[in-house]
Amino acid sequence: MRRIDVEEWAFRILERIQHGQSNEDSLVELKSTWPDARDIARQLGGHANSARAQTIMWLFGVDERTGVVPFEPQDPASWRDQLYREFDGIAPRFEHYNIEWQGQSFFALVFETDAAPFVVLNPQRNRPGSGPFDREVPWREGRTRSASRAELILIVRPPARLPIVEIVSGRVTVMDQATSHFHSWNVDIDLYGVTETLGRMFFPFFGIRAHLETSNGAALQFENFGINANTDDPHVVYTRNQQLMIDGAARFHFYGTARSDTLSQDLQQPLRVEIRLMVAGNELPVIVTVQLKPTAERHQFTGAWIVTA
Repeated sequence: MRRIDVEEWAFRILERIQHGQSNEDSLVELKSTWPDARDIARQLGGHANSARAQTIMWLFGVDERTGVVPFEPQDPASWRDQLYREFDGIAPRFEHYNIEWQGQSFFALVFETDAAPFVVLNPQRNRPGSGPFDREVPWREGRTRSASRAELILIVRPPARLPIVEIVSGRVTVMDQATSHFHSWNVDIDLYGVTETLGRMFFPFFGIRAHLETSNGAALQFENFGINANTDDPHVVYTRNQQLMIDGAARFHFYGTARSDTLSQDLQQPLRVEIRLMVAGNELPVIVTVQLKPTAERHQFTGAWIVTA
């Protein structure tokens, strides 16, 4: 994962906290202090096992209610060695990033979980009353507990690989509807999908979910949306029978509309669009996050934004 992607992910979480919203991202864990490796190995192992090959992120120096807080950082290399000693065989590998937010520093640790299952050693080992077990496969579901047989099967049979979907260009506009007393939003995003190593893949229209996040943290769900293929070559990409097919690499176009009673967006501030695409045969969606910046070329629109570089 690129540093800019890590920063965008972390800043999105901090913006939610700043607007008094809870962290709804199940792939993120917040810690106001830098925790002891032995104390959190079981929690991390459960989080990594339940993520099922998805990347997870832990933020150190971030409180879930107040955001970035002063904390005492540790040497990441030394902490890594301590953490790895708490796992049997292999631990989730990670990269660490020192990030600044509004003049305060915090750490983002990004863990890859594709080597699951992760087995942790009993953190109370070699201590009186440590119990009869010395190893555990943890699982996180609200809290950390031992994995059930069904969950063990989910861990050892990860979901199919997902295609790569990249952003080419995009535009969002909003216009007042004086006669109806609401604001009409329109989004047009050009995307590029790659399935060359995965073969032919299908994206059913009923599995599309998309919303727009405004500068004050409001989420507008797109009511009408769809996908068009950007080529006439049906062997590479087509939209037919309410689904998109890609075989190799091709561009396609997402469009949608939404309405809002009030204009909960500062026209000089960026906004964000998130698109979730279901892939047939895979329980995990492809998530595309689009950042857009305001543009002065509004013409007949109340506001307009374009994809940032």
